[in-house]
Amino acid sequence: QLSYELPVQDLVSAIHRNSAASGLFLRAINIRFSHMNNPCLVRQTLRLLDGIHLTQSGMLLTLLIEKFLTTHWQSVGRVASGLACRRVEMLLAERVDQHSKTQLTHEELTKLEGFITSNRLAQKNQRLMSLLSRIKLDLTVEEPAQSPPDLPTDLPKNLADVFLDKEWYVSHVESCCCGNGPASSSRDCATMLSRLSYEDILAIMTREDFDHTLIGECISLGLARTQVGASEHGQTPSSAQPPNATPSSTAPSSSGGEHPSQATPLDALLKASMPTLITHLKAFAALVPRPHQILEPASESQEARDYYSKMME
Repeated sequence: QLSYELPVQDLVSAIHRNSAASGLFLRAINIRFSHMNNPCLVRQTLRLLDGIHLTQSGMLLTLLIEKFLTTHWQSVGRVASGLACRRVEMLLAERVDQHSKTQLTHEELTKLEGFITSNRLAQKNQRLMSLLSRIKLDLTVEEPAQSPPDLPTDLPKNLADVFLDKEWYVSHVESCCCGNGPASSSRDCATMLSRLSYEDILAIMTREDFDHTLIGECISLGLARTQVGASEHGQTPSSAQPPNATPSSTAPSSSGGEHPSQATPLDALLKASMPTLITHLKAFAALVPRPHQILEPASESQEARDYYSKMME
């Protein structure tokens, strides 16, 4: 109740001019102020908060919204909302990036918006919600772009020393498809493999550290490339026959007998992916306990439980 005295006002003004002192002042009010049932004292306290240092805007907005905006005294709530709106307008008038380095972050603003919405205060404080959305949008625009993660560390210092030949390309494909190489999508890896010959693709796929999760995308792309090849050879995908297909009953015959129709050549990526998949499935099947049984996890028989334990191993 001494807030109107000149010495007290001078002290409060000195606190407002100092960022650290303003932070301590806000923490003290947040921890020690417990007179929310006295609206006159609450209004006087809010008057002391007007003018807090700009670098403490995040803490001030949090205090106003979470402590004072939820009060059942409507007059106090309007004062707190008006003070919060004026502070956000001050930040919008300044350069946003100067204040976002302290406490005013995108996550903090999202948290405050969620608090207002969850406490059903958005309808009463539409202006404050609109201002929070505006400053959050400005912070998003001003946010610096992050560098892409998982960049390779073995790049040469001088790009003039790099020879873009087949050996370099094969090594690049291996780094993307094997081991813990750079993060590449399955489609990109399959596309890079399709540029190689059958022997080179098979050599990469038979490596122990080859990422077997790429096989599905490789088969899909290989089938698509095979269909394109069939169209280029004058065949439709439906009329393309595998190498072991029997001659059509309507195939033209001659005195020397029937001639089987020419089969569509498989794409190199598909040819290499199919045996790789079969090898992978055989290796997986070899891990299944023998003799094989039907897996029944819910069965009460001891034999079924023993087999389930072996499968889990």
